[in-house]
Amino acid sequence: KIVSLNKLLEAINNNDLNVKWIKGRGSALINFEENKQEVDLNLRIKNDSLIWINLSKYKKKIARSSLTRDSVKITLEYPEKFFYLSSFKTLSDSTDLSLSYEIVQELLTGGSFISLVHDKFISKIKENQYYLSSDRKRKSNLIVSNKTKQDVELIYQSWIDPVNFKCNRVNIFFPDLSSEIDIQYEEWIDIENQLFPLKIKVKMSSFSSEYTLEIVYKSIKFDLPQRFPEIKIDDKYKPLIIND
Repeated sequence: KIVSLNKLLEAINNNDLNVKWIKGRGSALINFEENKQEVDLNLRIKNDSLIWINLSKYKKKIARSSLTRDSVKITLEYPEKFFYLSSFKTLSDSTDLSLSYEIVQELLTGGSFISLVHDKFISKIKENQYYLSSDRKRKSNLIVSNKTKQDVELIYQSWIDPVNFKCNRVNIFFPDLSSEIDIQYEEWIDIENQLFPLKIKVKMSSFSSEYTLEIVYKSIKFDLPQRFPEIKIDDKYKPLIIND
């Protein structure tokens, strides 16, 4: 049975991950400008508050980050020590990619991203899945119209499993920076009556760069209050300059 647009949005929201704490462990394959690196991933999240990430290889720390809505703190530990302290706005401007706390949290946890869309949706059946998109006609009119000062934030597409109402793929285009993010979620499993993807493939691109990320989770635990180890920066660290 094909459900209506309102029922589809309700089903997606009802099946969204609903936890306060997340602890994850696995591996990540990072690729940027033909520089490919496979690392171990340690992830801790307090929902809508803080994301803490530790990357290591052969038990040696490679990089750490602490992300909040207001701040981005990153240290590179090996082979040289660098630090980056800024905001998501500055990071977005430096990389020509549209980044925010919400975007990072959604992609790490199998999110649908529909809370980021402030426009009407259109739904239909495509490739035996529900296909959900933002109203492109309305958005195109807004882009070319001189009667409005409000810029379009994003153009959204997602392909949704008709059984569990989880997104198999999400694609978002950001006209202001001409950047795009494409995410595929695979191997959904039930953990404490919550569905979570064990595999996540991400491609982020702009006119000047392209990044790919593949995450394979080996362990996921929910609602265990976490400690977030402090990321200390001393005079051994040099400032990290991005796209200077």
